[in-house]
Amino acid sequence: MRSYWVRGLRPADPVWYSQTVTKVTIARIVAHYLGGEDALPEPCRAALEAAGVQLMAACDRAALRKLATSTRADALIISHERLPRPARTLPVLRRLYGRQGLAVLVLTPDDRGIDHSAILTAGADDVMDAPPHPALLAARLEAALRTVEQFAAPSAWTRGVLRTPDSEIALDIRARRCLVREGGGYREILLTRKQLEALAALLRASGRPVSFEQLFRRGWRPGKLRRKSRTLVQHVLALRRKLGPAGARIRSVPGFGYRLGS
Repeated sequence: MRSYWVRGLRPADPVWYSQTVTKVTIARIVAHYLGGEDALPEPCRAALEAAGVQLMAACDRAALRKLATSTRADALIISHERLPRPARTLPVLRRLYGRQGLAVLVLTPDDRGIDHSAILTAGADDVMDAPPHPALLAARLEAALRTVEQFAAPSAWTRGVLRTPDSEIALDIRARRCLVREGGGYREILLTRKQLEALAALLRASGRPVSFEQLFRRGWRPGKLRRKSRTLVQHVLALRRKLGPAGARIRSVPGFGYRLGS
């Protein structure tokens, strides 16, 4: 069990607002694991258990799909051998869990010279050489959980996060993550690169109209502008659908472009 001292939060507004301090007890962490025992030997499993992590292993992707649909997880630990194409596999796994606040930690063999930065860019929260030091693994998993929890339900938005004035839509460009508020929490939206760039341009404009040409420069090379003109409309329509009710804030400006309304 983990205990945190936090100040009370108003459900509709993820900022500090009260001086009242409340003790909140959080249940045992559940981590799903996909990979062989060589990447996560018994000492590592014991260290995670001692840190309050309930580890649930899956032997293959099919078993992980069943596990993800039946048991809520706080974290996913995956061996690099199960990531033949990180840029494709990690977004699929996040979509499988379909929620915000999932910490993803990748274990890579330390003798193959694997590019950790490419795995982080693909969507992992942390990368470690395998087999990891047991105590360091537990500490890094705890740090990854704190990071995703802060972004999923922030007490104060970090620098560099673009958002609407009421914080209904928040976009972390560096992490390529988009959150939309639903009730008292946030739902993570998976966006394509072009959708993310279009939304970032609208958020940066702070309610001012953004022209078609400005949006084209974000997502397409100049030589393809004319040939791809209808594609921009299709991406904006898809973006509206993904944002749900918040998508209605994206409004057309006839003959000019789009703006993000209040």
